[in-house]
Amino acid sequence: MTSLQGLLRRFGAAGAALTCAALAVAVFGTKAAHASPMRASAIAAQPGQASNGASNYHITFHTGDRANAGTDGDVYLKLYGNKNGVGTSSPWLYLDDSSNNWERNKYDVFDRYLTDLGTIKQACVYFDDHGGYYSDWYLDWVTVNGKFFQYYRWFTHTEIACRYAS
Repeated sequence: MTSLQGLLRRFGAAGAALTCAALAVAVFGTKAAHASPMRASAIAAQPGQASNGASNYHITFHTGDRANAGTDGDVYLKLYGNKNGVGTSSPWLYLDDSSNNWERNKYDVFDRYLTDLGTIKQACVYFDDHGGYYSDWYLDWVTVNGKFFQYYRWFTHTEIACRYAS
């Protein structure tokens, strides 16, 4: 009998669901237990290491130096490129780590391994503010493997903004 079957037998479906939710909170924290479907698919799309010819994408975000520029919202990135005359794109990449990301005048740096996208042409940022107080975010810019994408704008609600490399 699997653990889930045991929970279902002992507590019924509702009890098993609550037990699994409590376990998710205990292991991963409250934020992960309420993860959106977007975050779940973005996390699954991030290989942890280079394999099968994956390329490293070195990504840097700079949050602006303005009052209340930082956020606790979620940030995702999608890259568009061109390889041998063919358009390419990455999956949505959920960007977070153990540091306190997205704070005022802070650089957030990530490395992600992806299928080779060729020459990066466009970067799209998806911001999920969770609808909380003071969740707005001011993004200055993003670099991906040395390509510069200017934003210099506020994200004030859940939205997507795309920029071409300058």
